Amino acid sequence: MKIILKKIDSSNKAYLLGFITADGAITGKYNQSCSIEINKKDIELIYFAQKEIAPNAIITSCKSNKKNNVKISFNSVKLCSDLSKYGIVPNKSKIIKEVPLKLIPKEFLCFYFRGLIDGDGCIHKDGRVSIYSGSLDYIQSVQEILIKEIGLKKLKIYKGTTYFISWGSRNDRQKLYNYIYKDKLNETFFINESLNDCIIVYMTIPR
Repeated sequence: MKIILKKIDSSNKAYLLGFITADGAITGKYNQSCSIEINKKDIELIYFAQKEIAPNAIITSCKSNKKNNVKISFNSVKLCSDLSKYGIVPNKSKIIKEVPLKLIPKEFLCFYFRGLIDGDGCIHKDGRVSIYSGSLDYIQSVQEILIKEIGLKKLKIYKGTTYFISWGSRNDRQKLYNYIYKDKLNETFFINESLNDCIIVYMTIPR
């Protein structure tokens, strides 16, 4: 195991924590395995997690809801134990309560949100930025922190198949871009070189 998440003391660890919060699952009879399964088109995320956590972990292809996915599993009691203090436990999606703000240094918090958005977020073609969660408490925590940290407007939280919030005003989109990406692209992972161009276009669309 290359990286341990006992302490969040780097941008890469903060990003991974946000990404695993979104797309990770604790499995196994003794809760000893952390698996991540995502759409194959985003395999770069899996490669990054593999490189940072366990370079020898095996990536497999699988089908889910007729989609071509890829999956990686990290078999480590220590890793899963570390993740549990951040609310990442079996069936976390609906029971996670909050962003573990006290355990993430302020200078790395933006990278946590970058990882979270890469996993459980969406940047729409009309410019809206959405974050999704199966837990109402958690999505409320996300909104409260972003209001406090960067001054986003408080908005209604909607419920579809999951809870979600969408920021659509140009002011809010620009604040999110500045917080998560601006002058920080080289400090940790982002999906690919074209993402920066997409972010600039989508998040500056007048609205």
